Amino acid sequence: MLEPMKKKQPPPYKKSLHFKAPWLRSQWHPTKNEGLDSKDVFAGTSDKAWWRCAVGHEWEARIQNRVNGR
Repeated sequence: MLEPMKKKQPPPYKKSLHFKAPWLRSQWHPTKNEGLDSKDVFAGTSDKAWWRCAVGHEWEARIQNRVNGR
């Protein structure tokens, strides 16, 4: 298992997950990502994050894999 994400300097907005992958905003887990928001992480990072689908399933996956459709 990877180390938990740590609060870092946020990326420029146009390189953030929030900007690059707006379809994932609704799946960003609201409480399990240690206070981070989709604006706080690079879309291409290999860090793992928690996700939650519309029916409530929760899982951990690499951010870059979700952006690339995996």
